[in-house]
Amino acid sequence: MEMIYCPGCASGLHDSGACPVCGALRTGQQAQAVQRNPFKLIAWCVLWAVVFWLGSLFLSGALAGASDPGQAAALGRRFDESLGGPLLLLSIGLSIVLTVRGALPGTAKTFPPTP
Repeated sequence: MEMIYCPGCASGLHDSGACPVCGALRTGQQAQAVQRNPFKLIAWCVLWAVVFWLGSLFLSGALAGASDPGQAAALGRRFDESLGGPLLLLSIGLSIVLTVRGALPGTAKTFPPTP
């Protein structure tokens, strides 16, 4: 039988799935890198930016209404006019960072290991 060496610590492996010394998976069972489609990533990034932006506008309007219920509509419009642009830029930046890191649904970097 051919000796298989651990990719993590170079000790000899048996037929088990993980290294008994360091716990690393055998070479055939390591998580495989995903070739991520850039067009799909851009679409996900735009979608999440819009979701973050609309959520932040809704939250700012709700907070404005909670502070003064009688003037909720006027305060909400004023918040949307003054904070709409900065919140959009913040949402775009946040979605770009989280998409590149693979932290958002649909943007994962690796497949789970196969048994």
